[in-house]
Amino acid sequence: MKIENIREDVLEDVRKRGFPDKQIERMDAARIFDEYLSWNGIIGYGDALWNIVLDLHEAEVAEDQEE
Repeated sequence: MKIENIREDVLEDVRKRGFPDKQIERMDAARIFDEYLSWNGIIGYGDALWNIVLDLHEAEVAEDQEE
């Protein structure tokens, strides 16, 4: 993932977790999300929250396609 495509606040929090930019670039979106949550005190819920977001997005897209 390109560093310039990541929101600055998210990127800064992942950097604060100790990850250099080169390592962040090799992470997928779910991992970046989990590291961001962990920095902000939401530990151990990354996968569950990521899946909820994906499910909600899919439901929204499906609804839009029905209209």
